[in-house]
Amino acid sequence: MAEESTRIVHGPTFKNLLDNVTKLEKQTQKKDLSSDEKSVLAQDLLSCLLDALDMQSEAVMSQSVKEQMSLTIERIVRRFKLLAEQGIACEACLEKLKNSCIYFMRAKHEILAKEIVAVFQPVLVTNSHLRAEGIRKLGMLGCLAMKDGLPQIYDRTGTGAL
Repeated sequence: MAEESTRIVHGPTFKNLLDNVTKLEKQTQKKDLSSDEKSVLAQDLLSCLLDALDMQSEAVMSQSVKEQMSLTIERIVRRFKLLAEQGIACEACLEKLKNSCIYFMRAKHEILAKEIVAVFQPVLVTNSHLRAEGIRKLGMLGCLAMKDGLPQIYDRTGTGAL
């Protein structure tokens, strides 16, 4: 019997997440988005990512739902990365990126953790006011990666030369 703290992902909850991700993907494809609109979309994408990670970490899922969830997480990360490369200025995004990266490192999803770390660079290059905070977060992620024995992530954070 499952513990009380264990949740089962219900179809409508997962479907709502998929619908939100699809809607956000369509919105990001618009060509005439302002910087503020991009930042709002980026925050919404990261909120979906954190919701998906929450569902994934606390829920009992069938194998097919796990596979769909993994694909959805990859879609979110890729779409956010594209937005970041177009230039977004969002302090809240840095915190959500850091939290997502920590989750992926703890779960040993090295590929997705590397992609999250790679997103920091375009955000910091295009937004000088976020650099100091972003560099602090990257340093912390580099230390965690070193502690967890994830050298590819450690090297991507720029702390590998220490």
